[in-house]
Amino acid sequence: MKKKNNEKDLNAGVSLERTDREFEIFKSRVANAVLGYMEAHSDQDLVECLERSSLFLSNISTQVKKVFDNQKQAFIDQNDLFDIGNDLFSTCQQNASTTVH
Repeated sequence: MKKKNNEKDLNAGVSLERTDREFEIFKSRVANAVLGYMEAHSDQDLVECLERSSLFLSNISTQVKKVFDNQKQAFIDQNDLFDIGNDLFSTCQQNASTTVH
């Protein structure tokens, strides 16, 4: 049972690392797109728009991180519940096997 739990934990860690890496790639692409647009258009309206966009993107980034943290905690809680269920099930099986019929 412990081996299965370790495999689940490793798979969860790999999945979260991949998600973090994908999010970093996404942020980089957005930043590059904004910089490319800035180079193509240079005026005061653009600067003001970018200042507002910066605040907006910063807020989104914070919210996305909160979602990731909540999903990570939900995944941990789910694994804990499965572990408890497995322990209870194995205890019930052991009790049933020792009962005289």
